[in-house]
Amino acid sequence: MTPEEFFSKIQQRLPALKQYLERDLPRIAGKMAVDFYKDSFRNQGFTDKSLEKWKPSKRTLYGNKYAASQYGTLLSSRNELMESITYKAGIGFVVISSDKEYAQIHNEGGPVNFNINVTPKMRRFAWAKHYQAEKGSEEAGKWKGMALSKKTSFNIKYDMPKRQFIGESATLSEKITEKAQQGITNILNN
Repeated sequence: MTPEEFFSKIQQRLPALKQYLERDLPRIAGKMAVDFYKDSFRNQGFTDKSLEKWKPSKRTLYGNKYAASQYGTLLSSRNELMESITYKAGIGFVVISSDKEYAQIHNEGGPVNFNINVTPKMRRFAWAKHYQAEKGSEEAGKWKGMALSKKTSFNIKYDMPKRQFIGESATLSEKITEKAQQGITNILNN
């Protein structure tokens, strides 16, 4: 193929290339990114160049009889955080996001500081736990103290470990680049 023929072929395929790069590729890349980021939950870690495992949650480390301990870190029976990852494709761009307000603190880690108001229902729960605990035990005393507390709110402070599931990834960029090259090649060869 001569350079003139090649240039002519590109001119003929220009509308199809423009359609692919502006409309199709952002949707394809968005779907690939969402699938890739959801795999972070299944793999229990984020993959940039290699898999970086998350720090396990306490409920998974100290297994117990409750169902919650059977799920992996950041996973539950509903997988709300994982399923909240979506994409919005525009002309020549794509945005990946989560609508959960707690997604950012899990993804980036950092200090958590919030107040919980003590309700009558919470006091009844504390009394129930007190009576369930072994009489005279430390646990029974803790629940009794909570039930009798004059506090109207508790301040919770916690340092959330970073468990990144969305972000820049060399592996994902490579996969999207390969897919884009394959699509461009297909358009030029047809």
